Amino acid sequence: MGEKQPSKWKEILLKILYWVGEILTVFIAGLSVLLALSVRWMFATWTNLSMDELVYHLTAPLDGTNTVSYTHLTLPTNSLV
Repeated sequence: MGEKQPSKWKEILLKILYWVGEILTVFIAGLSVLLALSVRWMFATWTNLSMDELVYHLTAPLDGTNTVSYTHLTLPTNSLV
């Protein structure tokens, strides 16, 4: 009877590791799809810019920018609060 206990724990551990692996795989695949679609959108939106200009626009601060054009992005989050 004592010999079955280690194999039972090993089986439980293997099931846990299997599900952790499944969850990580789905998360990484989802993140990869999101990143690929974001890059595709970026190049479709800004077709005439070089890579240096794209990086500048993505990292430039929004100080002095008209915030009215960005309120549609924050309204859904404000309505939840």
